Amino acid sequence: MTFQLEKFFTDVFAPTLGDVLTILYDVPHGEMPDGPSWPERREMAVAWHRQIAAFSPRYGFQVTPLVHYQATGGHARDLPEFGECEGKKIRRDDIAKGASILISMPEFSATAPLLVLTKKYGTLRVASMPLVSKSMEATALSADYRQLAVKCAALAVQFDASIGVDVLFSTGHRCYFDKSDGKFARQDNGRLHPDEAEFRLRNLPSGEVFVVPNEDAASGT
Repeated sequence: MTFQLEKFFTDVFAPTLGDVLTILYDVPHGEMPDGPSWPERREMAVAWHRQIAAFSPRYGFQVTPLVHYQATGGHARDLPEFGECEGKKIRRDDIAKGASILISMPEFSATAPLLVLTKKYGTLRVASMPLVSKSMEATALSADYRQLAVKCAALAVQFDASIGVDVLFSTGHRCYFDKSDGKFARQDNGRLHPDEAEFRLRNLPSGEVFVVPNEDAASGT
């Protein structure tokens, strides 16, 4: 399937009049050397920014200038207090406060600190895309994200109605996960629509239904 950024963006975010998009990425610095795929990722951020800005008038949302920050050097580390936009410093919280949609395309995952920002700013929806690559446009990113959300919802119903999951692997190995403690399944379904306020961060590419099994020593797991 040919990747269509406009379809992907609108399926994931359902942008509306008044939305503000910011695209964020990290850059090497000091003794942190550039990696083999890192330059491509930065170019991808620039290309997405240009393409989204071109179709944004059709939906009435704004696109801010690109923002970059000095890479943290490790996954899940706190973001630096300042980023840079058009040669000027900008506070991390001002970036989050000024956007309703944020796409993060870094070398080092910022999912954890970005999740904190969604809890601090109630209108912020975040797509966290660490280590995303251009090649993913021809694979996971070109999936039909509307259909993916439908399938995740159907699977979640089955998870919630079950007392266990019996998995048979292609190797012949078998594993049983006890779900008798009644925990509900969660969905990472790629949807970041403005009317879905419960959980406003998704890892993209998406497509996961999950639940923590009963791990009690007396369980059937």
